[in-house]
Amino acid sequence: MIELGPALHTGYTEIDNQHQRLFDLFNQLKTPASERAELLPTSQVLQQISEYIDAHFSFEEQWMREVGYPDYDAHQREHAAFVEQNLQFLREYHFGGSLTEEDIARYLERWLVQHISGTDMKVVQYLQSSD
Repeated sequence: MIELGPALHTGYTEIDNQHQRLFDLFNQLKTPASERAELLPTSQVLQQISEYIDAHFSFEEQWMREVGYPDYDAHQREHAAFVEQNLQFLREYHFGGSLTEEDIARYLERWLVQHISGTDMKVVQYLQSSD
């Protein structure tokens, strides 16, 4: 199971809460099917992840525009590439591709951890240096 550890805290409560919600959704994919009878089917979890990613990225991008973050365009391009990758996962999963829930969860987790610890933390550093 993955969690938002202290190294991934941005110090901005709403952003941290949204990141934790993404990890919670990813964890549903990592739970073996035999243990998640009460949880949503994988296709619904993937759809929820896709919808939540859209909402989170919209929130984060609005926040960056409001604070005048100078690397907004590069950050937004990362978001767009991730959204496209997630859509590819949805298509492949729905059409019987070879991806497993674990494959998808592993990719999502790795990407989000790298994005938070790198790209998102650059926004935090910018804000801290602007104070």
